[in-house]
Amino acid sequence: MKNNFICFYLLVLMFPSCMSYSFKGSIPVHIKSIYLKPVVNQSTEFMISEIFNDALNQLIVQGNLLDISIAGKADSQLEVVITSVMDKPYTISLSGEGMEEVEQWRITIESQIIWYDIKKDEILLKKNISSWGVYAPGLDISMDL
Repeated sequence: MKNNFICFYLLVLMFPSCMSYSFKGSIPVHIKSIYLKPVVNQSTEFMISEIFNDALNQLIVQGNLLDISIAGKADSQLEVVITSVMDKPYTISLSGEGMEEVEQWRITIESQIIWYDIKKDEILLKKNISSWGVYAPGLDISMDL
């Protein structure tokens, strides 16, 4: 029993450090800092760029892989462009009066990311990303699991 606890404890301690190492190993060695350009919003959802800016900054800080720097001092630059935000009904049911009622909505966000190596003057990553999630109307989305 005690051996199982020790093995579990060591696994928990080692897993985060191995995870960080695996991500850090994929970053070019000369890149130590990143400049996060403000998120550009090309969608009709006016608040989405502020939400993305805050979330992106938190992810970079929590990941602790690169220092966040100002434009003139950074080794690399990350640019995010939100190209569209679509909100469509996902689950529809009949209400007590026989009317259709949306139970769940599906939100889809499409964006383009460009990670640029300033020192070598080259693009490290350029990718279009689309992701979606489902939420219930009238509920706080952050409470969904």
